[in-house]
Amino acid sequence: MPVPVVGLIGCGHIGRFHSRNLRGAIRAGAAEARYVAVCDRDRARAEAFGAIVGAELVTDDAAELFEFPGLTAVYICTETAEHPALVREAARRGLDVFCEKPLARTLTEVEEMVGAVEAAGVINQVGLVLRYSPVLTVLADLMRDPGLGPLLTAHLRDDQFFPIRGHYRSTWRGVSSGPGAGRSSSIRSTTWTCSGGCSGR
Repeated sequence: MPVPVVGLIGCGHIGRFHSRNLRGAIRAGAAEARYVAVCDRDRARAEAFGAIVGAELVTDDAAELFEFPGLTAVYICTETAEHPALVREAARRGLDVFCEKPLARTLTEVEEMVGAVEAAGVINQVGLVLRYSPVLTVLADLMRDPGLGPLLTAHLRDDQFFPIRGHYRSTWRGVSSGPGAGRSSSIRSTTWTCSGGCSGR
């Protein structure tokens, strides 16, 4: 099997985590890949990121990253509003796709993205699948306890840490036009995961 040639679009907060994990997996021999290109709309941030990564291509233009010779896979770690167009373009080019959550602002956009990757036959994954998140596994155990009765409602205040430590105070979720545009989709996904996973389906 050919060695994957990987690029990353979006050198912000979440991009750093995925980049670190990818580099660590390559260094540890857990994954064989070439991590070759980074892109961010903030050129200075892309340059700083590229220096750490040792990227062969550093750009502020996603189209240039998509053109990298031999590229086979892309991480999409941009604002939610940018995900649909980038995923569709990656699929059109036959690139495997990892897209950070939330996928998109609307269910219609998500369905179009799913259609694009399925039609292209590319490998695809969504970041932050919460099925095995500690908060959901604890909730699942509680819901299965017959002595507690049926679940009537659930309210999650923090989707990143359990127990809640109070240090994750992001403001981006409230920006409906861009980065936090899919927060209701995230809630729907979490609800679906809990209802499917907690019931044992």
